[in-house]
Amino acid sequence: MVCLPPPSLLPILIYVTKYLKFTDPKSYQALFYFLVIKPGLTLLIFIAIAVLVPTAFVLILPAPAVLRAVRRVGIWQADVAIDALS
Repeated sequence: MVCLPPPSLLPILIYVTKYLKFTDPKSYQALFYFLVIKPGLTLLIFIAIAVLVPTAFVLILPAPAVLRAVRRVGIWQADVAIDALS
């Protein structure tokens, strides 16, 4: 059976839990990652890929290696995002 606090204490407990969540450094870590770090990282990686992939296709020989590297970078970004969410 769940023990609930008295109704008079409920608003106070809501503010206390909100304050504790706000001051907890882990609560907003994923939000910080997705709003601050991820856009810059994605932009830099996009620029690098936009320069390297067409160049690799023009030169023909490095194209498979560049495509493998792009795939690894994508997997790495997905792993970092999943890690930021957990």
